[in-house]
Amino acid sequence: MTAKWILTALTFLSSFAWAGTTYYLGEETITNAAGKELGRNPLLVEKVTEPEKGLITETAIEVKGPDCVQKYSSYLTVEGNKFSLKDSTGTVTGKGEFSGEPWAWTYFKATFESTLGFQIEDENFMSDPHVLVARKKITRTITGELLFYMDATVKEISASLFKGLSAPLLKAGTAACRH
Repeated sequence: MTAKWILTALTFLSSFAWAGTTYYLGEETITNAAGKELGRNPLLVEKVTEPEKGLITETAIEVKGPDCVQKYSSYLTVEGNKFSLKDSTGTVTGKGEFSGEPWAWTYFKATFESTLGFQIEDENFMSDPHVLVARKKITRTITGELLFYMDATVKEISASLFKGLSAPLLKAGTAACRH
């Protein structure tokens, strides 16, 4: 489940001014409302940016444990400085707004809804397109109860490093994951 939320976070982390594919390696940290760390997960992100089509597609590979790897995609449709998001499973949707020059944005804020009963308030800082930072606040949609925060930092890596790291992870599969 956190793979969906972290990808939602990362989908907007790296929207800078060129078309093509960019790869990232990073980590998410999950904390409760009191600030106690609940876990850390390595993640890889492949981002395809198509300004001419107004599209960003991101696929995240999240390592949740020694036998659990989750792969998840999000699709971002951009119009001006506003965007909408949907995920590959149809469980997360939302809207937000970028700040900065088009396709060279430095910040965004968005709200996403999950069909699982969660709301995600997402804030991303992108002033350095090679090091991206995000914070998500996850609450229950009905009660507004704060469940946890997700903080992520990712750094740009080469395509060959991404492929070298992701291939064995994806080969391991997701059979042991508890969703």
